[in-house]
Amino acid sequence: MKKLVSLLLITIMILTCFVSVAFAADGWQQIDGEWQYLENGSPVKDKWIQTSGKWYYLNVDGIMLHDAFVKYADKYYYLTTDGSMLDKGWKLCVDDAGENYWIYANAGGALMQDGWLKDGKTWYWFDKDCVMATGLKKINDVWYAFKDNGTMADNEWFQETQYGFGLWFYANPGGALVRGWKQIKGKWYYFSDNVQIGYWDAPWMYNFGEAEIDGKYYCLDEQSGAMLTGWVDLLKHNYTYSILPELWVYYGEDGARRAGWVKDNGKWYYLANDGTYMYRNCIATIDTVYYAFGDSGAIPEGWFKTKVYLNGDEEKWVYSTVNGIRISSWVKDGNDWYYMDDNGYMVTGEYEIDGKIYTFDQNGKWIK
Repeated sequence: MKKLVSLLLITIMILTCFVSVAFAADGWQQIDGEWQYLENGSPVKDKWIQTSGKWYYLNVDGIMLHDAFVKYADKYYYLTTDGSMLDKGWKLCVDDAGENYWIYANAGGALMQDGWLKDGKTWYWFDKDCVMATGLKKINDVWYAFKDNGTMADNEWFQETQYGFGLWFYANPGGALVRGWKQIKGKWYYFSDNVQIGYWDAPWMYNFGEAEIDGKYYCLDEQSGAMLTGWVDLLKHNYTYSILPELWVYYGEDGARRAGWVKDNGKWYYLANDGTYMYRNCIATIDTVYYAFGDSGAIPEGWFKTKVYLNGDEEKWVYSTVNGIRISSWVKDGNDWYYMDDNGYMVTGEYEIDGKIYTFDQNGKWIK
């Protein structure tokens, strides 16, 4: 009887030991340096599990993944260093090249991918690899700019450097980059996308001097990019197609280069060659009428001394009005008479007029 009781006790103890071992083996176990989760003594595989309020993922070998991305049901998730799933929040990661980048997990853990995120009042964009965008990005054929911290530029300037060029862009309210003309704080700027810089063709602010835009010429300042108006010396704005020491042109209030007659501050000027040559200190024929132009380019009124064309530094007097200079004509100034020759220059000494000889003193005044 005692032997039977002893045998029964030994059997119970052995069974109890097996049950204890089985229950002790369930849950988290570190095996060969890797964490596994056991249920009924077997590792969970290719499955999410939730313990202590956190989610973990066991791969097809039953190994808990950590510091890794996992694709599950067409969505991406991130598993942190302790293996728990990133759930609603930001995470700074490092790629194989040592570069930092940011990801964001929505509530439930699915990472932002190929879409927009509004966090507070700020917009961010994530590419197909779940990486937060920085710099210039073309999204659905629209260009946007993102700062180093990922925030979208909104109604503000943005600078991007590509191949040594520090180019400026401007984001409209809503983020889309400006194309074409834009008035900003009272000044006009032009954002061009007809030149590709590097791998992108985003509309950058033109600031390389004069440019032809829609058939007209404008001058965009090299420093600020602002459209210039009024008188501009093109040789100070990247214009190199002239041997002259100065090249003054005139841009109207709309910014377009003017050609022909220009009135500025009550004075008249004339710009030839599509507006790239201002007549100065000369006599010129315009529509069969002779005009005199002063050193500043403005038409003087009354007596004016100018250089004789193709005759070195010789200077002669002409009598000028805004309607042209007097050609082969008498001019009365006060009580005195003067005569202008066929080129419009004042004569001195003896001079034949209509077959008769007249005499003029050294100042051009008619004597007899």
